[in-house]
Amino acid sequence: MLKTIGSSVIFAIVAMLTFGAQAQAAVDCSTEVGAVAGDTAAAAAAIEAGGDCAVAILAELAVIDADLAASTVINIIGTNPEVVEAAVLQLGASASAMIVAVAETADANTIVSVLSAVESAGLDGAVLTSIDVAVEGAIASREDLSDEDISSITAVIVDTVAFTEPASSSPS
Repeated sequence: MLKTIGSSVIFAIVAMLTFGAQAQAAVDCSTEVGAVAGDTAAAAAAIEAGGDCAVAILAELAVIDADLAASTVINIIGTNPEVVEAAVLQLGASASAMIVAVAETADANTIVSVLSAVESAGLDGAVLTSIDVAVEGAIASREDLSDEDISSITAVIVDTVAFTEPASSSPS
């Protein structure tokens, strides 16, 4: 009986520590996001530094300054694509402005990387389609992209659209 009670107490302590740590992590991210919310340069630096709160800060930065969020995405996509994926998933449709800003300014390889990260983030098909349409519009006006660059970008878009659209029924 005493052994069972001891095991229960240990289990309860472990559970409290585990859930307490998770609650503390949420508070820490709120504090960290709040600390950099008024300073977009500090937010970008915190995201690039990585850490547990990078996703929350990137999501907040995307709302405050989509262009700076986009340049931050460009800086971290090679080293932390999972941060971009998680932020896009957290932002959903709101991520479109950040991604369009990337499409308007970044090189073709970065655009492809960002679109690939977006595709793997698990967003709803309608959200992906709206992002793809916006990106197509953004790259159409880019004179600095070669035909080959545009083809590589649209290949990702076509793959995304083909992956997310339901199979059409045969005409009757």
